Amino acid sequence: MGYYIHQVDAYIDVRQPQADEVRRLHTAHVTKDGHRDAHFDIEEDGYGKRDITGLNFLGQKSGHGEEEELRAIAPAMPDGNYVEFQGEDGERWRWAFHKGKLVELTSKLEWAELPTALETGPGIQGEVVEPRRRVAVVVFDTRDSDDLDGEAVLDALARVQRGEN
Repeated sequence: MGYYIHQVDAYIDVRQPQADEVRRLHTAHVTKDGHRDAHFDIEEDGYGKRDITGLNFLGQKSGHGEEEELRAIAPAMPDGNYVEFQGEDGERWRWAFHKGKLVELTSKLEWAELPTALETGPGIQGEVVEPRRRVAVVVFDTRDSDDLDGEAVLDALARVQRGEN
């Protein structure tokens, strides 16, 4: 059994000389009795600088040491770097590096209400999304209006913001 996971995103940017320290910690953690047992592949920049630009998950299931592998390199990882995963049930989380530690960040997916479309002028349409916040989306349709200018756009945005048709 096991819980299937896959990597969906990552932000990894480790420059020299920190990159060499990450590589050293990673190798020390994944090498056991002369055999490599890595859950992540380290991706380099390709320009010969040996900066690290990626961590690629090699497995399919969680619980086989991937979190421990990331914890092992955490002391040398810059703040803000992360690896994002999605589980077989749709759950998403990030393992982020912060102050030499590995931190798990969870996410929450929330669907908005169906938007109400408002007509705001020739060639311009806006939408207001409720209930949390208003978002104005302006669509330019040049087939209907050849003389659309900046003033018309600003006026349309102001009307959408006020909730006017």
